[in-house]
Amino acid sequence: MKMKDKVIRVCSLVLLSVAVSATLVGCGSKSEKDTAASSIPSTSQLVKSSTRSTEKKTDKQAKSDASASKKDQGQEEASTPEASSSKNQATAGNDAQSGASSSATSDSNKSSQTTRDSQSDAPVPAALVGTWTGTSPQATDISFTVDANGNVTSKANFNVDYEPYRQSSTTAKAVQISGNLYVWEGGDFSTLLPGITGLGGAGFQAKPGFILENGTYTPVQFISDLGPSFDYSNYKAFPFSLTK
Repeated sequence: MKMKDKVIRVCSLVLLSVAVSATLVGCGSKSEKDTAASSIPSTSQLVKSSTRSTEKKTDKQAKSDASASKKDQGQEEASTPEASSSKNQATAGNDAQSGASSSATSDSNKSSQTTRDSQSDAPVPAALVGTWTGTSPQATDISFTVDANGNVTSKANFNVDYEPYRQSSTTAKAVQISGNLYVWEGGDFSTLLPGITGLGGAGFQAKPGFILENGTYTPVQFISDLGPSFDYSNYKAFPFSLTK
């Protein structure tokens, strides 16, 4: 009986030990699971952490971009005065060059105008000044003298009974029509056509003139219709010339 009681006690102790061990093992496993579970972050925590990190990066990037923009703006502002100065200098140079060119053109025009005015102011061309002599179909011993002031003296011995000799003087201005063609403005008509006589008529206008070329003086008569204007395109060159 005593032996049986001992066996029962031993069995009871063994069972109790097994039960306690199982309990301890279960508690330890649960503690490990809880620790593992608490050490693993949840999905929401990961999302929040990622969002905060992204926001921080975005803020840093925005600050970096703003800083770079300010730096670029500063550089542009610093370079703007230099560019503006260069542009102003280039503009000033162009204006000065344009002004110089305009001034040179103006001076050239003034010089040309002065030359034309001095030429037109001269009563006669320089090549005309002197004494011209020769003969014509109507006269011999023709002498035609012109000075620089437009004073003219004409002499001729005609082979006609009504005017055997003629000597006359007048003052006129020689006006260039084109090239070597000139018209006499003012003065006596007959005196300005040396070696010529018997001219006349009605219903038209006539003016004396000359062609001056190759060292010769050829008398010319311009004829135009009556009217306020004169047509210088119609003229007749007489068939002889005088020389100096």
